[in-house]
Formats: sequence, structure tokens, C-alpha cells
Amino acid sequence: MDDGFREIAGVRTRVLTVRGTGTPILLLHGFSDHAPGWRALLQVLEARGHAALALDLPGFGQADRMRPGPVMPQLAEFVEDAVRRVAAEQGPPLVVGNSLGGAAVWAAQTSRLPLAGIVAIAPAGFGFTRRVRLGRRVIARTPAALPVSILPMPVLRFLLVRGYAHGAGVGRRLDPAVANSWIGQFSRPGDLRDAAGLVARVLHEIDEVRELPVPAYPVLMVWGTRDRLVRAARPVPGTESIRVAGWGHCPQLEHHEALADLVLEFGSRLPAAQPRPA
Repeated sequence: MDDGFREIAGVRTRVLTVRGTGTPILLLHGFSDHAPGWRALLQVLEARGHAALALDLPGFGQADRMRPGPVMPQLAEFVEDAVRRVAAEQGPPLVVGNSLGGAAVWAAQTSRLPLAGIVAIAPAGFGFTRRVRLGRRVIARTPAALPVSILPMPVLRFLLVRGYAHGAGVGRRLDPAVANSWIGQFSRPGDLRDAAGLVARVLHEIDEVRELPVPAYPVLMVWGTRDRLVRAARPVPGTESIRVAGWGHCPQLEHHEALADLVLEFGSRLPAAQPRPA
């Protein structure tokens, strides 16, 4: 597995790459996550001889921070450039987006990209669970810097890892290497303040995703029965949708073999990598 950096849409970002054949698979993580969260899935795909890569989205992992202003247009711009670069180098990719990554590719597809298809895993913007809806109200009333100002960094880092594992749906089964890599994003109080501010910005925009046109590509929407964060409010016309028993919000952290099966099976059914007629 290659681990390096490149510039995409003016953003310097980390890229994990495995070599292989077949339709390239582009992996996009969710909010506060990072490319190494896909490492186990990348290893499975590499073992099966399939080409794939994972990126840090702007503002997360080791990527450059986001610019001021709306978040979703920046993510869409980044995804658009990433897709075009992969398509030019390896052929139109199958884009797999988890949570915010799924919302980002949904926003990006309006520009008619050279895509083979989309797998949206627990995409944000289509309905939240009750606990998240309650959390949004709390966030709207709480100063972003409050938790940072009253808790020591070691305590905050411990609570953040626990929260990440709980939200992802893996609990104590979280790979320690992934946990250590993930928490590395929050080494200073300023990192936490930035993340807290970004939460509010994303939540302000995320509900607009469901109002966008359905992507003009084959789309598979994947929902887990143990997802604590998102839930499909209603079926999305023009897409294929499945619910998988026992999966949480981030199945790539725990069910990488089964997720590889699902993604590759969907990829094997894709027609020519062109958008459907408008």
C-alpha cells in the first residue's frame, strides 16, 4: 500500500493507494474521519487484486484546512477534481462514500462526472436518528470552545476516541492503530475548536443534500441496522437501497470483507461508465 500526498483542487491531501486491476474504487470518509479508516478495506481489495485509493477530505486527517464559507461546495469541488484525476489516470471510478463522504459525492455529481457508479454508505443528509436530532439542538446552543476550555486535553482525547468508536458502531472493537491515527488529528486545543466549528457549519448545510437531483449514475445506498447516527427518512427514487443486519455507521472499520464483497458485486453489474441520459 502506497502512502503519500498530492494536490487535489488546490488542497494538499493524504492518499492511500493499492495497485490492481478493474474499475478503480475511490474511497471517501465521513465527518472527522480520515483515509486510514479505510485501511482494512484497502488491504482486502489489494489481496483480491483490485485497484483502490482513499483520500483525506479537506479539513480532516492530514489534508489542508477548509477555506471560510460554505462547506459542501468545497467538498464537491474536491470530489469532482479527484474523480477526474482518477478517471484520467485509471479510468472512471466507482466512488464509495461514507456519511459526509457520501453526501459530498452526491453534491459533486451535478457536474456530470466520469463516474462508473456510486456506493453511498450511510450517507449524511437523508435523515438522522433521534439522538442526533437532539444533539443538533444542543450544538446550536453551545459555544464551540466550551468543551475545550473546561476539560484537560488527555481527557478530551480519551472521550473523543470513545465517541468516535461509539458513533462508528464498533465500540471497543475499534482497531487501536486506527484509533491512534484518528486521534492524531486533535493534538492541540485549536484542532478541537476548528472541528467543533466545522460541525456547526456542516449541520447548517447538510439537509440541503436530499434536495439535490438524484445522481445520473448507478447508485447503491447502504444502511446498517445498528447505525446510531443516520437513517433514511424515505426511499430515494432511482437508486438501489439495501439494509444490512448488524452493520453500524462505518462498516469499513469492522466488516471490511463483507463490504468488499458488496462493493465488488455492485461494481460487476455496472454498465459502461457514463451517466444516464438526462
